[in-house]
Amino acid sequence: MGNIQKYGGTWKVFESDKTFQGELHIDSDKNFIALELIIPASESNPMPRPPYKGKIPYICGTLFSGAKVLLYKCESGNEHTRFLSYTQQIIYSDFAFWGLEIKSEDEVMFSNITVDFGEIINWSGLCKYNWDYSSNQGVNLIWEHEEPINFEFRDSLHIKFYPVQGSIESKSYSKEIVARQSILVDFVYNQPKEIEKY
Repeated sequence: MGNIQKYGGTWKVFESDKTFQGELHIDSDKNFIALELIIPASESNPMPRPPYKGKIPYICGTLFSGAKVLLYKCESGNEHTRFLSYTQQIIYSDFAFWGLEIKSEDEVMFSNITVDFGEIINWSGLCKYNWDYSSNQGVNLIWEHEEPINFEFRDSLHIKFYPVQGSIESKSYSKEIVARQSILVDFVYNQPKEIEKY
């Protein structure tokens, strides 16, 4: 099973002012973003229809914690209706931006984004874990890393590769230790660009 995070909240689909309750599912292992909307039935509308079908430019969400989430480049997927109960719709998204709320698609412009390319660690040589046997405390797992690598392209784009240490998990009676690390890449333009330009 993947590492799926779930976030409940209310959602506005594209240019509609109507809100829907739903749950956002993000699987960071499989790079998967899906929104499950639940539209309750009523006596006047026993088989409610989903708010939007096909390609959806964006969806603005407010989580129950109060945090804002922007889902960008979405497309409707499966739907299921239970007569006199509810309609469930699954919407898939290419991007999820935390802390953003917009009123039109033209507002989705960025001068800086950070990307985790995953397996880039294998060839970057910027970080690794090693065992240290010299400590008086026994054996330690040490994270070793290099300085960030910077590139300038034309005068308008700066790219930086840099290592980030993640969590280390070990249960007392487990036979494995999970040590995480990432190489993040910053793309910085002098002028804001659409996400597709990156």
